This record gives sequence, structure tokens and C-alpha cells, in this order.
Amino acid sequence: MASEVLFSGLASGIDTESIITKMMYLEERPKLKLEQKSMILNQQKSIYSALNAKISALQDMVGKFNDIADPFFSQKAVSSSDTAIADATVYGINPATGSFQITVTQMATAAMVNAVESLYTGADNEDQPAQMVSSAGINAPSFTVDQTLSLASQSGNFATAPGTSGTIEINGVSIDWDDSMSLNEIIGVINNSSAEVTAGFDSVSQTFTIASNEANGDVEMTIAQTSGTFWESMNITPGTAVGSDAVKPDLREPLGDAAANLDIAVTSGTFTLNGVMFTIDATTDTLQDVLSRISSSSAGVTASYDENTGKVSLFQKETGNGNEIVLGSADDSSNVLYALKLSANNPPTGGAADTYQGTDAIINLNGSADQTFATNQIQGLIPGVTLNLSSIGNTTVKVESDVDAMVNTVKDFVAEYNSVMSYINAKLGEERVENPQSAAEYTQGTFVSDSLFLDAKFELGNIITSAVDGLSGDMNQLAQIGLTTTSTNFGKDATLNVDEDELRAALLNDPDKVEALFNSASTGIMVRLDEELTSMTDTVFGSFTLEEDAIDTEVDYLSKRIEDMEFRLEKREEVMRRQFSAMELAVAQLNSMGNTLAAMMGNMG
Repeated sequence: MASEVLFSGLASGIDTESIITKMMYLEERPKLKLEQKSMILNQQKSIYSALNAKISALQDMVGKFNDIADPFFSQKAVSSSDTAIADATVYGINPATGSFQITVTQMATAAMVNAVESLYTGADNEDQPAQMVSSAGINAPSFTVDQTLSLASQSGNFATAPGTSGTIEINGVSIDWDDSMSLNEIIGVINNSSAEVTAGFDSVSQTFTIASNEANGDVEMTIAQTSGTFWESMNITPGTAVGSDAVKPDLREPLGDAAANLDIAVTSGTFTLNGVMFTIDATTDTLQDVLSRISSSSAGVTASYDENTGKVSLFQKETGNGNEIVLGSADDSSNVLYALKLSANNPPTGGAADTYQGTDAIINLNGSADQTFATNQIQGLIPGVTLNLSSIGNTTVKVESDVDAMVNTVKDFVAEYNSVMSYINAKLGEERVENPQSAAEYTQGTFVSDSLFLDAKFELGNIITSAVDGLSGDMNQLAQIGLTTTSTNFGKDATLNVDEDELRAALLNDPDKVEALFNSASTGIMVRLDEELTSMTDTVFGSFTLEEDAIDTEVDYLSKRIEDMEFRLEKREEVMRRQFSAMELAVAQLNSMGNTLAAMMGNMG
């Protein structure tokens, strides 16, 4: 609190500050009690709010049993005997039940067009080895060299006789030969050496080939000979050969430029795809531009380029026979489809349309007539079921009540119900704290006879255990489907236990009776629970809502009282400080007068 400066006891010798502190402590006691009461009320509200939240969660769970959009008792499970043929899922709220024989004789496919060959088919399309090849056939006119016979036995068959022996060098490796060897034997020695090359002979063209094992632009191969005339007889000039790197199409270069590295240069103009006309400027548009433009257009086609094969492909986005890819038209003026090797038509001399079609899925249901579908995801063949086809073959699809899901939902309901009851039981059974120090300790044990807690426990427990009016005696209580109160505290806790086997049997054998037990108009267990829970949780008139609102009102009232008290206490402290200050001043004046009189009397003596 704000206060005036007070120099305690300077004149009187009295500890006025201590006196004021103690007096204000006594003055503040009513305010402290109000603050304590406010904290206790807020603690009580948090307990009501916690129970209210649990009840709301229970009500959400209850709502699942009479959800019109997703009826609890219409839950169906679907299975396929061979999911590699077709998988199945349920959609909607009333799928057909039974066993369905499915025969898939054809899958739905999308129309597609692949380039007949890579966009660049020359030697530059792949990394090349360093290589040397006979400049002409090594055989003499009208003769043939046999690679399996010794050189000596057929020396007259060579255009240039190899001689009797010699030594050749390949990449610095020396290889000896003589005319008792055949070409195959010499080739074997070369290939098995450390020269890292592969030699071969083409008996048809009568040419000898030698190439490096590696293929790229950094590879070199050097051949020489120190004696003999082997290379001359092979029509190969000794020297050095160099490999080369692949030069594939460049998607970023204009299509009409040589830098694009296409077999066929693209011409500017227009081309048509599925009736959509595209304009090409070969001086600026790249392959990447064209493919992107096709894929994002209304033609319904995805265009792609495969770096590995060097080919362009077109894919119809939708499957089925009716979804086509139509390449070109008579009005096309650009040869881009021809240059990309997608079409044999080369405008302007040719421009007829090429049509490619997908296929429809063909399915037979229970041996009836075949039916066709444009997609492999089929709805309606079995009402309420989606079939997802994967391959040709036979499978059996079964649709039946999803008892597992229903049992799990009932178990979830029981868990939420028990959570509410356990919280209520805990609060009703709390003992008071003998010397409470906190708001939580002050509140503990105050709900033992709380009417809201007692009423909630009674009403919910009564609904759960009572019989449903209007139903036959063999199925009018939850206990008859396996939901019974636990034996804890002789059943007084009103919590539930689930006999899953009994519940499952009831749902399998008497689903209509279980549904009536839960959802009979005005009398069903879940219907009555929903009404009772609404009376507790309604945001305006719910009993717990009203109690929390009442606490808020009282806390607001206490806050205003506390605020008023603080104002009055501040003023009271100010008054006391002024009074003590005045007293100190008066004492000081009296002391001064006394000192003066004493001095005067001393002078008189």
C-alpha cells in the first residue's frame, strides 16, 4: 500500500512502524478471509468443471450409438479372400451384406504413347570406348579368313599375310604371337591380358575390332608392334584412339538449336493433342517447356522424359477405353510430335491424327454378365462397397456386420462412463484435511454430500441398471448383453464391467434387440442417458453450468468487496501514518521546549 514517509520513533522513541504493521495486519484479516474464500470457490469450480468435462466426453460417446450419419448398428466389415486381385472398403451407411464372387478378366488402363526410339540415336547417345576397327575386310578377294584355323594354314586367305611371328603392344602390354595360332587364340591372349581391352572378329564383314573396356571421354587406347606385320594384316594402323562421352538431348536448349542434340530439329508452328492446340517457337521453346505445357493443359495428358532411355512418353490421366490420346490433326504446322518420335506423321506433308486408347476393367459378379468400368476403383457393383482392383483373377468379397467395431465402441462407452463414476466416487469419499493450508486442502472432503454429485451418480446409475419399458423381458436390461455393475464396494460404486463374449453374442444373434435396448424412442438406455447428460452439461441451463455460473458470480462479488477493502485499508494506513507523524512532531516540539526551559533555568542558577 502507498504510505507517507515516517521516521519511526525519532522523537518519541516508540517503534511506530511496527505498531502500524501489526494494526494493519489486524485490519486486513477480513480481506484475507474473503481472498481465501475466493480461492476455495475457484477450486470448487475447477472440480465441477472437471466433472462437467468428463460428462461431456461421455455424452459424445453416447451420441455414437444414435448417430444418423453413421448408424452404430449399420457398421459393416468387408473382406476379400485375395487382396492381390481386389481389395474392398465400405462407403455409405447401408452396404449390402453377403458373399460376392468377383472375377476380374481385364484391368482398366490408361492410354499411353512412347517414343519409338530415343530422341538421339547416334553414337553420342551413350558413352563410347576408345576403339579401332579394320579399315576394310582382311580377306583376299574371293577368299575368307576362318578365325578358328591357324594363320599358317590360311595365309593365302589374307589380303596382307601376317608373317610367321611377331610382338604387338596394347596400352604398353606386349603380346607375342606366331602363325601356329588362330585368330581366336590371339584374341583370347589379348582379352586375357592386363591391357584392359576387348578384341573381336566379325566373320561376316571380315573385320577385326579392338576397344577399351571402359567407355568415356577420358579413356585412351594405344597400339603398336615391335616385330611382325599383325596390325597390317588386320588393316589397322597403330596409334592412339580416344573414347567419348555421351551427348544426350538437352531439355533446356531451344528445340530448333543443334545444342538440343535431337536427331530431328523441331520446326515452329502448331500441333494438336486431344483437340487442344499448342504453339511452338523452336527458337525459344525447350523440350522442358513443351512437356510442362502439355502436362498442365486441358488435354488431360501427362508428358515425361526418361533420362535413361532418352524417350518421351505421354500418359492419359484417366483410365478407360473412352479416355484417349489423339496425336495431331490435319491443321498441324509444327513437326514437334514427329521430331519427338511420338508420331510418324510429319507436317506439313502429313498431319493425320493418331489415336491411342486405354482399356476398361471387365468384371463379372456372381457369374452374371460381364460389366465394364473405366476405372479400377469401382463403386456400386456391390451396393455400398468400393472395389479396388489390382490384377486379373478371382476373389470372394464378404460384407457382414462389424461386430468387432461395435464391441470396441461399447467398451469405449463403458470406459467413459466408469471415468465419470470413478471421479464422482472419489469426491464423495474424500475425507477433510485437519489443518488445511491450501485451497485444494480446504476443498477436500467438501463434496461428500454435494447434491450435484449425488444426483449425477443416482440418475446415471439408475438409467444404467433399470429395465427399458416396452421391451420383452429377455432383452430389456444392459445386464442381459454382458454389461453389469462391478462387485467393487458391493456394487455401490455403480461402475460397469463388460463380458465381451456375452456382448459379442448378443450383437451377432440379436442385433435388432440390442439396438432397441439402446435406442428405443424416449425409453432406450442411450436415449435416456443423452437426455440426462444434456440436463447436466447444457451450456445455458445445465446443472453444472449453472453451478459454475453461480460460483463465478460470487467470486466477482468477492473481488469487488476485496477491491473496496483494499482501498479503505490504504486510506486507513495513510490516516495512521499522519497521526503518528503528528504525534512525533508534537513530541519533538515538546522536547525542544523542555530543552529550552532547562537551559533557561540553568542560566538563572
